[in-house]
This record gives sequence, C-alpha cells and structure tokens, in this order.
Amino acid sequence: MSLLTECWHQNPRTTHAYRTALVEPPNGKHHPTFQPKGKKPRLNANTNNLPIHPGQEGDQATVKFSRLTHSTLYRFITGHAFTGEYTQRFYPRHTPDQVACLCGSPIETVEHVLMHCPLYLDARRKYLFANGRPRLFHQIFNHPERVHDVLCFLEETGACARPRAIWEPG
Repeated sequence: MSLLTECWHQNPRTTHAYRTALVEPPNGKHHPTFQPKGKKPRLNANTNNLPIHPGQEGDQATVKFSRLTHSTLYRFITGHAFTGEYTQRFYPRHTPDQVACLCGSPIETVEHVLMHCPLYLDARRKYLFANGRPRLFHQIFNHPERVHDVLCFLEETGACARPRAIWEPG
C-alpha cells in the first residue's frame, strides 16, 4: 500500500461532505433531492408497469428546482460554494471585504448563510425552522425532506449560487 493510500485510510472522515454523503449502494432510484416532495413514481401501463420517474416523458410531475440550485446544494455539501470562506482558502490574496458576508459578518461561510445571516432570515424561518426554532446545522442535510427544504431555501434566495465578483489573478 502506498504512503498516500495509507494516509487516506488513517485520516478521520469528519468533513461536512463525509457527514452528508450517501452511504447506501446505488439502487437505481433517483437521489431524494431530485424527486419532488410527496411524489412517488407512478406506474406506466404502456411500459409493462415500470415506474415513471419525475422528469420522464409523459410524467406530469417535474423537478421544480433549477440545475443552478442543485449545483449550489452540492457545492454547499462539498465545501466548494461561492462563499468568502472558499474564496479565502483558494485565493488568499483577497481583502477582508471580499471574503466578508454582505451582512457585515467578517467571513461568509455555508453555516453562516444557512443558520445565521440576517439577509436570509425570512427564508430561513420559512424553510429551515422546525416548530418555530432553527434546526441545528448538522440536521439540515440528514433527511430527504430537510434537503428539500434547503433546496427551497436556495431556490428562493439564490444564496451563494454565483461568485459575487470576478477575480483576476495577478
């Protein structure tokens, strides 16, 4: 075993991406985030009762989230979203105002956007609260309905979907 492989096996898997990763083997079904909330695949009499999945021809239910919203969700999960934290990590020459949140927080992070940023308070209350109280950060990605709520939040707010400014390396 190479040193790199050995190092990989010895390191703990504690990042947000590992905590939210799907650990079940593929089963031929769509990922829960691509299935509209409350919709189950229906049977198609024309194809020997094989299920019609959302988005297939002839199906009335289509996925309501844009590709950009899904991309932003997966960027949030993997830590590669357009946030100040990501910018600072990969382009350390940025000034403090370039990595700060628009609300004034010194650094914009995924957790800040989803849990604390006052700019998104109304959408957060609408989608990310349970019984009038905010969910904990680690809870919002561990169930398909909660992931659906995060997608609703991202679709409505457009948070971190695109870089705020173009940076020219110099």
